[in-house]
Amino acid sequence: MRNKKLIMVVFLCLFYTAVQSQGKENKIVIPLEEPTMLDPVSVGAMLLDTDDSLVKTVVLRAQILEGFHIYAYVSPKDPYINSKIGIELPEGVVNVGEMKKPSPEAYPGKKDLFVYVGEVDFKQNIALSREDIKGSTVTCWIYYQSCDVNMCLPPIKKEIILTL
Repeated sequence: MRNKKLIMVVFLCLFYTAVQSQGKENKIVIPLEEPTMLDPVSVGAMLLDTDDSLVKTVVLRAQILEGFHIYAYVSPKDPYINSKIGIELPEGVVNVGEMKKPSPEAYPGKKDLFVYVGEVDFKQNIALSREDIKGSTVTCWIYYQSCDVNMCLPPIKKEIILTL
């Protein structure tokens, strides 16, 4: 009887651990500087391999200081600036599909204003036409305006250069 209880406890612990880890993706580690009041958005990027040696995933990450946001969608009647994300590819490299953008949050009290807060990743698959493209560079960038409830900073563009 005692062994059955012990086996049941071990089983429940393993089951709980499996349920807790279910649905959690492996976290992509991109080294970023801490955002500050003077620079509330820290940006980094990296290339990830896929199952296909000629397909890579570009990940552009923005870490937004708590209390600040950047704009995902701005109504034409609002004075704020939409964020723009871009990837400049060398000859022989093409985008595969659409860029995967995070889900924005509705700005409180504004039905036509959506923002990004916290840590957000933008992902784009790219295809290399051949192996000898390796060593070429990919430039990814984000143009944004960051604001908190009291002020908006001037728009800025940040670029990251990655080597294939």
